[in-house]
Amino acid sequence: MRLKLEELKLTLSEEKTLITNARNEMAKFLGTHIKKYATNRGTIFVKNKSNKQLIRIPGGNIRMTAPISSIVKRLEQKGFLIGATSKWEMKSI
Repeated sequence: MRLKLEELKLTLSEEKTLITNARNEMAKFLGTHIKKYATNRGTIFVKNKSNKQLIRIPGGNIRMTAPISSIVKRLEQKGFLIGATSKWEMKSI
């Protein structure tokens, strides 16, 4: 992985990077949550050329959700939104 990063002239922050198995855990990325949900729909069977066996490549859906209440709270704390009774207004900058 390091070689590929060097080839692309990218750096990886060890403090900020967390490698997550999306099948088992939910990852947080730019304030959203990402998780892969397994499903039998989309499963592909491929024939292996060397020993003529079928290889199962599992399908699944990747779901990305945003915690809206947390985002609204954060925007309000930073002064980007002004809370009204049941209506939100953008604050002019």
